[in-house]
Amino acid sequence: MPSCPSPLRTLLAALLVTLSCAPTQAASSDASAAQENACRALLHVRGIPAPLLQTMVGQPDAFGVLQERVGLLVQTYPPAPAGSDLDALRPMVQRVQAQTASLVKLQSTVDQVRQALSDIAKSSPELLASAEDLVFSKMKDGQASLPELAASAQLLMLSQRIGKTAGEFMQYDHLSPEAVFMLGKDLQTFAELTKGLRDGHQELRLKPEKSAARRSTLLKLIQRFEPVTESGRQVMSQLQPLVTTVELRQTLLVDLQQLDRHLGSLCPLTNSKPRSR
Repeated sequence: MPSCPSPLRTLLAALLVTLSCAPTQAASSDASAAQENACRALLHVRGIPAPLLQTMVGQPDAFGVLQERVGLLVQTYPPAPAGSDLDALRPMVQRVQAQTASLVKLQSTVDQVRQALSDIAKSSPELLASAEDLVFSKMKDGQASLPELAASAQLLMLSQRIGKTAGEFMQYDHLSPEAVFMLGKDLQTFAELTKGLRDGHQELRLKPEKSAARRSTLLKLIQRFEPVTESGRQVMSQLQPLVTTVELRQTLLVDLQQLDRHLGSLCPLTNSKPRSR
């Protein structure tokens, strides 16, 4: 008849089994916590690009939302053992924080430039109306020279293109090089033509305007254009800070994409594959 194990021997055996399983259970728990932390951090990372892209297009609260979401990522980023995957990504999170701080410091510059561009675009209809009056007056008179008619027609074209170019100057993710060049050139040409048509311009073969009515029209056009010129100067004087803003945004987007990819590889929710039916 087989002997029954004593209660003490049974208890010792159960204890040995429990102790042998404990490291495996602890490791499994640590792995689950790391995965949960990665998923949480990934959620914060994916909330950052939207306000980041809106910082260049005049969204009033974009900079504030961006700063808030990056701050939340930094504050909630989990502590992790040295050498772990999460710990290896911490320098990138800190870099995102530093770049965001630098970008937020340029908010006033971006806002000023956007306002100046908006003022230029809003002035386009008035410039166009004055230019049309000038062209029709010269055509009706029948005594204007070909250079005068050509210069007046060019003013008409520029009054439309300046407003259009101002609207294309700043895009979601870049400055338009073509718009930057075109706006500066068109503003200079417009000023030169209006003064040339009024006072004469030897190189453009323009004679001083004799008609009192057209001189008055040209004077009004010059006066209306002065604020546009000032807005243009303000935009051009801020080109370097704007370039810095674009570069910071592009670097941030690259870092966020890398964080998304690495955290996504650690989060089981993004790695799960749909079951085949």
